[in-house]
Amino acid sequence: MNKSPAFQFYPAEFLADENVTLMSNQELGCYIKLICFCWREGSIPSDLNKIARLCGEDGSAMAQLWLSLKPCFELQEDKQRFLHPRLEKERKKQSDFKKERSESGRKGAQRKWDAVSKINGSANGSANGSAINQPLANHGSSSSSSSSTSYKKKRDIKPLTPLDLPDWLLPEVWQEFTDHRKALKAPMSLVAQKKAINELHKLRNEGHKVEAVLNQSIVHGWKGVFPVRDNFQNNGGSNGKRKENSGEQFARWSRESMERATGKQRPIEKDITPGVDYNPLDPFSNDLVN
Repeated sequence: MNKSPAFQFYPAEFLADENVTLMSNQELGCYIKLICFCWREGSIPSDLNKIARLCGEDGSAMAQLWLSLKPCFELQEDKQRFLHPRLEKERKKQSDFKKERSESGRKGAQRKWDAVSKINGSANGSANGSAINQPLANHGSSSSSSSSTSYKKKRDIKPLTPLDLPDWLLPEVWQEFTDHRKALKAPMSLVAQKKAINELHKLRNEGHKVEAVLNQSIVHGWKGVFPVRDNFQNNGGSNGKRKENSGEQFARWSRESMERATGKQRPIEKDITPGVDYNPLDPFSNDLVN
């Protein structure tokens, strides 16, 4: 029996009922109590003394009140209990609604499951087929564990599409960059990789070395690819040295001039500063001291 804790109460319909309208306040109070018992228990006893006890009335008073209340109830075939017809309609409506919602949920779950199976079917169809053909385990616990593991694996499998790298992009160089992105907790999807390679192609057409572009992003901890700065323009297959900028060149000339003036001049050597190629047109480049 349905044990739903509540039912919908329609005041307009209740007050428009002729039997309710003709009830006294005492009869109306007893009627409310009895329909509540009917909803909770499914019915009320047909014995008038028991009805009186449910309403909190004595037997003689209840016999008089029951004359107005009895038309609202219907005696069952066994003549042992009274039903309330209006409540039974409400009970059936609730039951039908629950069944409808349950069926809708089941169909929705089935549609989702079918969609997932369709997506993963091409990737794991052969694997699932071989798993289905395996003999059942001897023990129930092993079978249950195997089933749950297979289900988990089925959900974890994602179809992968291979990424075709262009000829000008070395696989090991690209792998370093993708590993760098994973270290930044920003792994690249297939779409993101394709877009990044398109950006690399544009930079390559502008004269930037692909390996230098990627090395620059890795060194600076960048997630994207950008035009190479001056201090990275020779990276990616060269000796990694950069050109001496104007500020460094002026500082070196000033230092060497001061050394000549104080008599503490030392031989001018190439590559005094590690990683710097000096300008061969330096005016002091021939003033070597023996």
